[in-house]
Amino acid sequence: MSIAPAYLAEAASDALRRGRAVGIVGGVGSLAILSAELADADTLAALETRSRAGLIITARRAAVLNLANQIAAAAPDPEPVWVDRPDWLDLAGSRAVADPVLDLATPFKGPFRTRALGGDTAPARAAIALVKHAGLIPAVYAVPLAGVDVAVACSSEAVLALAPAVARVRISSRARLPLASAEACDVVAFRPDDGGPEHLALVIGNPQLGPNAAQPVLARLHSSCLTGDVLGSLKCDCGPQLHAALAAIAANPGGGILLYLQQEGRGIGLLNKLRAYALQDQGWDTVDANTRLGFEPDERDFSLAAAMFSALGVGNVALMTNNPLKVAGLAAHGLTVARVAHDMPPNPHNAAYLATKRDLKGICCEDQSQYNQSAHAELVEARPTAGAVPRQARHERVWVCGAVDQIMTLFLANPATGTVSAFGETHPASFGKGGFCLAADKREGDGKTPLGLWPIRAALIRPDRLPAPQTRLPWRFLRPWDGWSDGIDDPAYNRPVSRPHPHSHETLWRDDHAYDIIIILAHNDAPPIPGLGSAIFWHVRQPDGRPTEGCVAMDRDVLARWLDAMTPGDALAISPE
Repeated sequence: MSIAPAYLAEAASDALRRGRAVGIVGGVGSLAILSAELADADTLAALETRSRAGLIITARRAAVLNLANQIAAAAPDPEPVWVDRPDWLDLAGSRAVADPVLDLATPFKGPFRTRALGGDTAPARAAIALVKHAGLIPAVYAVPLAGVDVAVACSSEAVLALAPAVARVRISSRARLPLASAEACDVVAFRPDDGGPEHLALVIGNPQLGPNAAQPVLARLHSSCLTGDVLGSLKCDCGPQLHAALAAIAANPGGGILLYLQQEGRGIGLLNKLRAYALQDQGWDTVDANTRLGFEPDERDFSLAAAMFSALGVGNVALMTNNPLKVAGLAAHGLTVARVAHDMPPNPHNAAYLATKRDLKGICCEDQSQYNQSAHAELVEARPTAGAVPRQARHERVWVCGAVDQIMTLFLANPATGTVSAFGETHPASFGKGGFCLAADKREGDGKTPLGLWPIRAALIRPDRLPAPQTRLPWRFLRPWDGWSDGIDDPAYNRPVSRPHPHSHETLWRDDHAYDIIIILAHNDAPPIPGLGSAIFWHVRQPDGRPTEGCVAMDRDVLARWLDAMTPGDALAISPE
């Protein structure tokens, strides 16, 4: 008895989620793959019985690792990229290649070599599609399939057909469900034909259904958000949107329908959404966080909602949304759609998130608050730029960030002479009021500048005082609630925090100009050790040239000009010689 290809593909997805190796048979090549997220020493060793495994990652992730300059990796999305694993790239190092949350802790990666996929193109594409379908980080270990013991094998065509062009659902059950905001409510449960998670429709009041309905049905598509809907997270506006929509539908004389879709994190799943949150804590906006993980900004399938409306007899909706993708997604599947604005006011924790949705995802916002109209909302209007000011002084050749033979700039800071030099220039600088010390002797609050070679991590810019920099460094605009923990009893020690914060911390939004530019240095951050020093920045010098609390400071105009020329891999060397 033969087994349906679609069933084998689903079985392979399930096996990947259990940390098992699976096989993908392509038209030319065939691969055995293992989730890079779930692999351990034993499962990786079992995969590598005949050959060393490579890593298959998305083109977006390869671009973050600066691998797109290699011919074998220069293919556009959706082509994945094969990264060869030399002997020194162990399990932990491979995880850092796959997981962008670890980028700040392990900024120096490589050198890496990529290889052309050739006959493995189809199974490599299917591998990334399958691991996404499983809700895992989109990266896999891969070896030729021949001779490898796998839990299940399927064809690349079956994997790529897992996401149908048009979703199919059936109504599984229906019951009364009185809500606090809508007592006249029925819940309708839908089961997708593809075996995916169940979805709900909340039918409130008595909306007119069927082909002869005279008025559009007031409706809302709501993607599940455990953190916002259930836990009350302030990082998004999902909870307020859900409850406001239920209240609005209940108040509508004709009632309406809210579809509650199991598409957490815009379709990337709960765990990957939490990884995106960790990236946002590092300064990336909600769009960049998704793409750095290897996902699209929005992975949701709105044909699912269209199929649910069709099953309910709804063909004409007044859709409560500010997302044009939802309108287009329903219209593409035959529904008549009119948009009804649905705005939520921001709070200090989600203002940046809402502004990013507006500016980078095209979300409409008719009811912008005074806060969003202020200069502070500019903090997400520019993402890390791809271009940079031409470099005029490069004097050390290194392997860095996965790019082969990339060149770095080494900025030389001398606390003995009170200067910083680079690009053939030397400028006055201020150092710690307590002098300087070896990095091992640095202590929290001692006012000393630690000697050493400190890679440059990222930059923060005061948006109401400076324009967006033209730099390749990761950067973002400062926000009024930004802080930096210096509390040795704080789990977030030497990390950025949001104010108010229960532990000791430094305020980054200052009345003076010292933090108009903050260049974050890689001091005591991989991992932070409490008490060995925090917030060692390179920032703007005070007009009177006074010493710092341990940082390096120089004139703003020079620092801004140099920032434009910085790229990942650059470093500040602090030495009195």
